Amino acid sequence: MRTMRVMDTSRGDKPIQWNEKDPKTWVEAALVFDAVKAAGGQVFRAQPSGEGGGVVSKFDPQADMIATPRIQGG
Repeated sequence: MRTMRVMDTSRGDKPIQWNEKDPKTWVEAALVFDAVKAAGGQVFRAQPSGEGGGVVSKFDPQADMIATPRIQGG
């Protein structure tokens, strides 16, 4: 199972899980990924070791990810 943790200022975070070997289970995660990107947010590859991470520009069903909303200074 893979997970994308979606950060939200009002709720903390929401984990979305899918089976990387079953494309039917990717649907919700891919839609959320696209919505975060469309709203100006960023998605990062989450690596337990901290190495090999970075910004993800296209949904990757083989990766664990962290999605953050658009951040604005004030």
